[in-house]
Amino acid sequence: MEIIKKLINEIQQSQSKGQELVIDHFLVGYLIGRGEINSIEDVKNLIQQLTEINKQMDEGKISSFSRDYFINQKLMLLEIFSQDPSLLVQQQKEEINDQIIQDDYQQNTHKYDDQLKKEQNKQQITQTLSQNQNLEQKDEIKDKNKEHLKQSIKQYNNYIQKVVQNSKHNQKQN
Repeated sequence: MEIIKKLINEIQQSQSKGQELVIDHFLVGYLIGRGEINSIEDVKNLIQQLTEINKQMDEGKISSFSRDYFINQKLMLLEIFSQDPSLLVQQQKEEINDQIIQDDYQQNTHKYDDQLKKEQNKQQITQTLSQNQNLEQKDEIKDKNKEHLKQSIKQYNNYIQKVVQNSKHNQKQN
């Protein structure tokens, strides 16, 4: 019972809280069960590594994913050694193939996205040119209308002057 209390005290030195502390307990127990940890010194070394990771996370030097990565590496390392080597090679081949497929997909997706953006840009340019042409035509029409209006006003004024002159001329004759 005394050794369990020592283990718990050592694990609590990791300065982890909540779920992280539970994970630390699980990791130590798992590693003890797999025979990777054989003494309190091994526990201290592991806790010291976890404490250093927590400290660096608090200082913003590394992300929280680094802690998860470290723990996964500890767990996966054991799985790797316990697997049949031919299965391990097959698994690595599958992972590499999956990564190649994913990379190829991402490249093709980027190419498609680039083509789509180019097409959208062409459409926007065409639309903008069309709008500019419409604005120019609108301005031309406005200018023509102003000119016609000026001519109409001038003709109307000339007509009114003639009417007034005729009216004066008719008054003189009467």
